[in-house]
Amino acid sequence: MDDVKQAAQTLLDAFNADDGRVVMGACFGSAAADKCFPSEAAPGAFAVAMLTAIIDPLDESLDHLRANPASGVAARAARNEGAKP
Repeated sequence: MDDVKQAAQTLLDAFNADDGRVVMGACFGSAAADKCFPSEAAPGAFAVAMLTAIIDPLDESLDHLRANPASGVAARAARNEGAKP
């Protein structure tokens, strides 16, 4: 199985196991596609937003997709404060 198929299988397995990260990623992906619709860029926007959200749901590139974009800034600040020694 090639790397892309393996990654897709891993995501499907995580979704089937009720891993909330996949569902949350799909929500961001859907929001990104909605912002692009009916453009042909919508599928790409969906994929990039979904994968980005799975990797790091606080990524600043997702802020424009949040109901409250400032919530991403606040969450990153809180995460950074927690990471300081």
